[in-house]
Amino acid sequence: MDVSGRKRFITVDLLGLILRVLITSASVPEVAGAKLNVQSFNFIR
Repeated sequence: MDVSGRKRFITVDLLGLILRVLITSASVPEVAGAKLNVQSFNFIR
């Protein structure tokens, strides 16, 4: 099935401030998009 459009995965901090926005095609499953968003985020230690 060919789905057109975009999905947005937004990462925020505890205050609700936007840290990252990942935009993918609509055909990407939500679980895969969420994993991409978390894996590509560099955590500061």
